[in-house]
Amino acid sequence: VKANVGVGVSVAIHRDMPLVPSTGDSAAGTVYVFRRSGGKWAPDGKASALDADEHDGYGAAVAIAGDRVFVGAPRQDSLTGAVYVFHKDKDGSWTADPKLRARGLEKRGRFGSVIVPSSNSEVLVGAPGLAGGAGSVVILAADTNSHMWRETGRLMPFDGGPAAFGNAIAVDGNTVWVGAPAVNRAEGRVYQITRDSTGAGIASSKLAPTGAAGGRLGFGGS
Repeated sequence: VKANVGVGVSVAIHRDMPLVPSTGDSAAGTVYVFRRSGGKWAPDGKASALDADEHDGYGAAVAIAGDRVFVGAPRQDSLTGAVYVFHKDKDGSWTADPKLRARGLEKRGRFGSVIVPSSNSEVLVGAPGLAGGAGSVVILAADTNSHMWRETGRLMPFDGGPAAFGNAIAVDGNTVWVGAPAVNRAEGRVYQITRDSTGAGIASSKLAPTGAAGGRLGFGGS
């Protein structure tokens, strides 16, 4: 890796394969893939987008689900955002699958701000600017026949208003925790959402910072 390339903006690891973005390695940025071999870490290629540019935020979020690598570019197309998906070819190179967009694209939606796998065949993608700033978590799943990824649903704040819902995401079994730092004039909240067997949200509650007193804390921002 060259000097002054901004390595490590966000990092993801699955088993023995870490992903490390580098925002200055090229005009668009690059995601380095490593693997552990014989007790040592060795380079295993790069995941680069040919159509991304320096303003897209490529590599702001990275994740691994199954045999796919996911890279968020939340500032692409006037902050509309996109998620790039890569698979490894037989020659060892990382090749791009079709780029993913959220349905009902909105400028400033920032789709791809956060990417969190919930299983080997599903990822949750934060789009905190969708719905006029209320925010949304977009659910992407792999089609069992084509193995291509597509949107299958969304999680949204149940009480509306500007929330930046999807600014942070964590998953524990069938429970999803979603940060919404813009709630209550940027005091912030964390939504706890329980999902049923189909993946739909069936119950929800909110956590607030203790003794917040209406301050601009941005609780749930990361």
